[in-house]
Amino acid sequence: MKRLWLARTAFIVSVFAMVPGGAAAQDVTPPGLVSFSFAPTSIDVSGSAADVAITLRVTDELSGVLSGYMYFYSPSSGQYGFAWFDSRMRISGDAHDGVYQVTM
Repeated sequence: MKRLWLARTAFIVSVFAMVPGGAAAQDVTPPGLVSFSFAPTSIDVSGSAADVAITLRVTDELSGVLSGYMYFYSPSSGQYGFAWFDSRMRISGDAHDGVYQVTM
């Protein structure tokens, strides 16, 4: 049985902010990743692929969040995955303080 343990998976999250005209010089604080979780925390992929729900809360005080992406790597770096999010995946909040959910 092959199990993918998501709790041991390294991840990278990048977030892009909306920058209205003239505001770029004033908005010097980058977006922040407030929380990040996924469920289930382990999956059995020996027979078939399985979905994982990724939930993250991202903030950006002035410009707001436009989109972002995540890379996931197995502990051995032999497997990887990619997911992205934008306002269509926002389940609560707004562009300045939003919770996003992505299925991968």
